[in-house]
Amino acid sequence: MENLNEQDQIKDPDQLDLFAGIFLTPEQEEHVANYILRNRNFIETKERAIAKIESLLIEAGFKKGIDFENDFKRKMVTKTVTLGYTYNNTNFDHEVTFDECAGDVTLKVLRHSKGEITTSKSYVEIEDDKLRCSSITDQYRFYKPKTLLEKFRNYNETQKENCENFNKRKNLKQSVVDKYTQLYPNATVEVKADYSKYGGHYEVIEVKFESGSFVQFRLSDYRNEEFVHKKFDAEVDKMDAIDVLNKFSRQEALK
Repeated sequence: MENLNEQDQIKDPDQLDLFAGIFLTPEQEEHVANYILRNRNFIETKERAIAKIESLLIEAGFKKGIDFENDFKRKMVTKTVTLGYTYNNTNFDHEVTFDECAGDVTLKVLRHSKGEITTSKSYVEIEDDKLRCSSITDQYRFYKPKTLLEKFRNYNETQKENCENFNKRKNLKQSVVDKYTQLYPNATVEVKADYSKYGGHYEVIEVKFESGSFVQFRLSDYRNEEFVHKKFDAEVDKMDAIDVLNKFSRQEALK
């Protein structure tokens, strides 16, 4: 009979048990025990952290179910896992019953996108008695729970304001386009993107005629109206300097 070493699984064809007659070597049993212990320790550590995060949030004034959710769950599962080490050919598959968990504590954060508000989940982390939710703060750091509550509320309010301003600007933009389309049906009225070194990207509403002349407007967020941004006269552009000077000389004096 061939000798079996510690890396082999010993099979007894006459025995019926949970593992269909497969026995584990002491080394393999140790791998199984360590796997179960590692999972249990990890989950217990996370469970304590989750409980502390929830406690700190509630103490600071966060409301569970409104401001944050805790969907952490722990359960026992039975799965086939691969244990041992590949580098020395000691890896093996075995059915193991162990602790498993899922879920976290998340803040219910508002997000504005193109005139609509949605709610997303943002994970909360803990370090000592401080919390971090980097998606709502300017800095990637931990804060006192009450400070995080303030930042959370400010962030959500900013998202609401951004959404409201976006829709106001969208409505104003459409009203300006409609106005000049009705006033000058022979012109092409459209929204165009522009850029300046100091102002960055912005939009203009251009009223352009068949001659090539145009007027561009920008929107005023303060007065809720448009103002002239740029004017171009195609006829003047074609004139030479003398013709332009003669034209200017015939203009009435300023009063």
